[in-house]
Amino acid sequence: MIRTAFGFSKGNCGDCYVKNAAGQLTDTLKTGARIGKIAAHAIAGGISSVLNGGQFGQGFASAGLTQALAPAIDRIDAGCRFSAGRVIAATVVGGTASYLSGGKFANGAITGAFSRLFNDEVHNERKMVTA
Repeated sequence: MIRTAFGFSKGNCGDCYVKNAAGQLTDTLKTGARIGKIAAHAIAGGISSVLNGGQFGQGFASAGLTQALAPAIDRIDAGCRFSAGRVIAATVVGGTASYLSGGKFANGAITGAFSRLFNDEVHNERKMVTA
């Protein structure tokens, strides 16, 4: 339901990607949808933080910044189905955002890693399979 409200495709996000001139699949989310995706991740991170005894703002910052930098992180090991380098980058971004917002680096690092593993890397797997 939230995915549709923010303009994401239903289900597998297959129409979020198109082939560019080089024949590579690229993310076609428009600015509004990208902002919505970042906001959804940030809110989910904040709620998750509260449910785990932390503060909303720290989880919000960690998950939101990790998702905001996802396009840059995607360029690490581009063309690979799965990249430990991308996961490590998201881990560092999430941890740093949490630490700078007054939280624990480890909590933000876990948020960033899980966000990358169970969202962006899964979508990357789908892109590679449909290519």
